[in-house]
Amino acid sequence: MSSLPRRAKVKVQTAVSKDEFDSFSELSSASEEDDKEDCAWEPQKKVPRNPKQPVCKESKPKRVPRAKKSTLQMSDGSEGGVAKEVLNSAVALADADLEDRKNKLDTAQTLKTAKTKRKNSAQSPSAPKTKKLKTDGEPSKASCFKSENSNTETPSTSTPWEGACKKEENEDDCTSGQSPLKKMKTESCPQGQPILANANNIVEEVEMNWDMVQVLSERTNVEPWVCANIIRLFNDDNTIPFIVRYRKELINNLDADYLREIQQTLEELRAVAKKVRSTIQKIKKEGKMSECLLRALLNCKTFEELEHVSAPYKTGSKGTKAQRARQLGLEEAARTLLENPGNLNLLSYIQPSVKGLSTLQDIETGVQHILADMIAKDRETLDFIRKLCQNREFRAKLTSDAEKESVMMFGRNLRQLLLTSPVPGRTLMGVDPGYKHGCKLAIISPTSQILHTDVVYLHCGQGFQEAEKIKRLLLNFNCSTVVIGNGTACRETEAYFADLIMKNYFAPLDVVYCIVSEAGASIYSVSPEANKEMPGLDPNLRSAVSIARRVQDPLAELVKIEPKHIGVGMYQHDVSQTLLKATLDSVVEECVSFVGVDINICSEVLLRHIAGLNANRAKNIIEWREKNGPFINREQLKKVKGLGPKSFQQCAGFIRINQDFIRKFCSQQSGSAGSSQRVAMTSPAGAEVTSEKQGKKKSKTTVNVIPKPDPLDQTCIHPESYDIAARFLSFIGGTLCEIGKPEMQQKIKSFLEKEGIEKIAERLQTTVHTLQVIIDGLSQPESFDFRTDFDQPDFKRSIVCLQDLQVGTILTGKVENATLFGVFVDIGVGKVGLIPIRNVTEAKLSKTKRRRSLGLGPGERVEVQVLNIDVPRSRITLDLIRVL
Repeated sequence: MSSLPRRAKVKVQTAVSKDEFDSFSELSSASEEDDKEDCAWEPQKKVPRNPKQPVCKESKPKRVPRAKKSTLQMSDGSEGGVAKEVLNSAVALADADLEDRKNKLDTAQTLKTAKTKRKNSAQSPSAPKTKKLKTDGEPSKASCFKSENSNTETPSTSTPWEGACKKEENEDDCTSGQSPLKKMKTESCPQGQPILANANNIVEEVEMNWDMVQVLSERTNVEPWVCANIIRLFNDDNTIPFIVRYRKELINNLDADYLREIQQTLEELRAVAKKVRSTIQKIKKEGKMSECLLRALLNCKTFEELEHVSAPYKTGSKGTKAQRARQLGLEEAARTLLENPGNLNLLSYIQPSVKGLSTLQDIETGVQHILADMIAKDRETLDFIRKLCQNREFRAKLTSDAEKESVMMFGRNLRQLLLTSPVPGRTLMGVDPGYKHGCKLAIISPTSQILHTDVVYLHCGQGFQEAEKIKRLLLNFNCSTVVIGNGTACRETEAYFADLIMKNYFAPLDVVYCIVSEAGASIYSVSPEANKEMPGLDPNLRSAVSIARRVQDPLAELVKIEPKHIGVGMYQHDVSQTLLKATLDSVVEECVSFVGVDINICSEVLLRHIAGLNANRAKNIIEWREKNGPFINREQLKKVKGLGPKSFQQCAGFIRINQDFIRKFCSQQSGSAGSSQRVAMTSPAGAEVTSEKQGKKKSKTTVNVIPKPDPLDQTCIHPESYDIAARFLSFIGGTLCEIGKPEMQQKIKSFLEKEGIEKIAERLQTTVHTLQVIIDGLSQPESFDFRTDFDQPDFKRSIVCLQDLQVGTILTGKVENATLFGVFVDIGVGKVGLIPIRNVTEAKLSKTKRRRSLGLGPGERVEVQVLNIDVPRSRITLDLIRVL
């Protein structure tokens, strides 16, 4: 999460129809195309040269002059060397040179002719001379301009900015085929900004008269060089969590929310470009295209502009009334009526035997249809009407902006809820309150195992008798924490437990309770996932289990429920469901990835939300784990079916391997390996080992080997940066055994004070952001969870009634939901209070909460003051004092 301040409000965005939001379904990392690509992945092999490359049938693009590439200089990878690719400044190449290069290259790319404007900008001194690569509107689909053998990867942050990049050294290297980073000098930053090698010359699938990078920068108020990098990163199928954590320098440290906004705006612009292309093809087919019209269409940046320009050239189906009237020959009468009405004689058009011309009334109706169609397509008339309707238009823009802001608010609330601090190490009793059908109980262990389930009837005159049963259960399982759902009968159930606690009924246990949202628990309890996880258990009791687990580990439990059922949204049923789902799924993926998962104990449901994975890949990982035992290191992920280099690159940094668990497993395996003469090797799987006996020839035998654990696999450090981490450890005199320990933290602190992080990054030939991730990974303890910075549930022992409140009373509470007009806070009186948005000012928020992405959200504890109490309507108005 970055500390970027909220950007300035930009001018009103254009409205987009809900049908056009279908393109946002491509945002999910779990697309079928991605899955098919990785399932079909095999290590790269040498292929015969193929001089002919597939070209799209729509047009035959000309070749664009490319910059010459010098010979790659290679050094031994074990010594941290990198292959350097130097691009010279030559731009124009003769036709003969093009043919010569075509014969020398293994694969070639056929590019569309770029616009003169883009060529000039590429040749300016401030812009690096680089090759132009095609930008695909749909990253998951193979481009018709790409070679089948091409393998484009994202740039590694471990490479120096001075144009160096790592060359593919072996098939399993996740940093293979990466482009170099360059520095772009600007007036605001003379030292230069890091940009991707091909980010400046981005050729879109549909060429328009406006530049995609420039328009995207204007719409989002983000620097052009950042927009160019983001476009290229998305084109290379990088996920938002991966970009935000491991490519910070390329996006100027933007957070995930800004990145999602830019991605959505980019998809809108590409949708407009695609619509323009289809409109141009349709008009050309009808023979109505002119140079002026083509220029006007290519200038369109919104769907409204495109609709306005293309309206006069729309042709309805042959079944329209105007078209039928024209087929009857009445168009001449309509034109005569407009140009010289005195010469019009409608009686001359009557033909009694022809339907539609048999009576004067039929002829008049046909002429009216033609006139209406002509007026509706008249350019001057359309301009006049558009000016009249410019205001019913402003409303559409405001509605569109409000819809997007509602979706983004839902996403921010969801993130805040998912990142609620867990309460590990406790045995919990979950209570799903009810009247007639009783309160459902479920006791779960500190590891989320179901220990006991039951039903008690607290509100049917049997409360005193059931108290003894509850006490016995709490004592038997040593449970001192009760979690009550906030649904039906919550208030009465809370009062029941508070009364027993105040009477010290559960002694010697010091029992506390908390209230938790049960939104979506009923839906989950009857889902296939719940049936698979808790077979044979009554759905009502499953709800109690889910309520308890929401306190123990909110993230692991809430990802099982469809986000829109969690109950932290605003007008969620009135917005584009496609846009809503894409945004919420992206937020879930971001939260799960940043928290990280222990691959040897996590559930399949949690695993499928990791960046780069989906349902099929998560299932294959679980099957591999069940068949081959626990994962010893991250490298073993490459052996999972359907998980190719790209998926490994995206997910590896977010997967954790607990080293204590692995050490115990390896020690057990080593003990049993003595009898079977197993050999411990560094390779992650079985390998062919040559054994030689006296008097016999060498023979090859396959033996089972124990993979070698890597302590870095328990950190947030990405495998592509392991070599840098090793060199950094050698600088400070540290060892892998000291990861997360106080001595490691002290060594890092002393070295940073002596050298400075910028100087160290320069010595290591990496970026400051990458080095910071390495420092965090080496300093954080093994059990580190950044969710501990967020608030835990508010545990209570007593209850306060609405009638006990007075104006001016100061209370503590927990945010339940946040909207654009205010924040709802649970202050423990059975009814939530509202803090009007005007009372939530920056001065009352801590510095870390002033960012939009971490504003007041569900789960945060606040101190409030009662401003107004309306008992008849059960309304409480609050003022925010501070965030706790």
